[in-house]
Amino acid sequence: MASNERKNARKEKLEKKNKKKRTILWIFIIIIIAVLLILKVCEIDFKDIKNNFVNKNGKFSFSATVDKNAYPYTLDTARDVSFNVINDKLNILTDTSVTVLNPANGKELYTFDHGYAEPVMAHSGSYFCVFDQGGTRLRLDTNSENKYENNLKQTVLDADVAKNGTVLYATKGSKSKSQLILQNTSLKKLITYNCDDGYIISVAVDSSGKHCAFATVNSKDAKLVTKVFTINSGDTGPIHQFDYSGTDILDLHYSNSDLYVVGSNGVSVISSQKKKKDVLKQGSVFVSKYCYTNSGELVVDYSKYSSSTENTVSYIASSGKVKTNISLKQPIKSISVSSNRIAVLTDNKITAFSLTKGDKKFSLDCDESVSNVVTIGNNVYEQRGQLIELKEQ
Repeated sequence: MASNERKNARKEKLEKKNKKKRTILWIFIIIIIAVLLILKVCEIDFKDIKNNFVNKNGKFSFSATVDKNAYPYTLDTARDVSFNVINDKLNILTDTSVTVLNPANGKELYTFDHGYAEPVMAHSGSYFCVFDQGGTRLRLDTNSENKYENNLKQTVLDADVAKNGTVLYATKGSKSKSQLILQNTSLKKLITYNCDDGYIISVAVDSSGKHCAFATVNSKDAKLVTKVFTINSGDTGPIHQFDYSGTDILDLHYSNSDLYVVGSNGVSVISSQKKKKDVLKQGSVFVSKYCYTNSGELVVDYSKYSSSTENTVSYIASSGKVKTNISLKQPIKSISVSSNRIAVLTDNKITAFSLTKGDKKFSLDCDESVSNVVTIGNNVYEQRGQLIELKEQ
């Protein structure tokens, strides 16, 4: 009898404990739902919240700070400067060197002189590939070290890099018009394709290093023929081809397995290496500037007429859906994307817009000497000649 009473008492105590846990869990769920509803009603972006509470190491913090006394940072030259954010670090390519800066304190994390006549950089994840376009050298680096440098037999036409460090590059061919090579970080060749369809002008590899694309230009009956081909790792040749005659291919770029084809007068998306969808119909626009989000999605600036001062900046998802349109009344000098911010530079303004909503976050005055702008969180970095400056808000 006493034993049953003890069992019932323990059972009743356990039930009360479980009921308390369920009550706490439901309260927690209700709080989360309430916060989500408030954020939705107030149109607050999670990425904007992150921008305000991320420290120099990319981790959440309530005291993300930048040493303002570390700027301006002086470059070795003002010529041919490419200014990017790679893994939350400032990556600067000039005609003589590459420098990686910690944006929080302006200190050099990694730097080298490349010695290339026409340096071009491609980057993805923690890797970046610098190659000498028209020369024979190509190298792969991270923000802290060199992985390798190739001295090739033929001149390099274009190159791209995957998040895992796999590099796709095109050279002039010795037995064909062009040659396409896909190699991993161990320099193992995953694709070797001799291309006689034309001269390769642009290449792209997806984040996995498995799906690739390249564009060619050829002459037929006194007319230029432009084509885009898709090919996968291990294939002996292209699996699909698409005609893009009538446009100049500005860039090919993957977001996951979806390929953006950015032309001088249109934008399209090729999904699953085989299905083409026109987003901005060829011949309907004049493309001026473009860049990509951290996930590889396209932000493009275009106008209806080549001499128009009215521009549209569009955020185009990898599905081909236009998610954001921003109308501007003056020509754009540069655009960049970091987290959920689009930074737009005009002759006298630096303006930041929400990537997902298109609303203006802030606007800063500048002068015509500023040539490039990037944002990291709420911090704005501008290039003015040989100087990298932290712009005060």
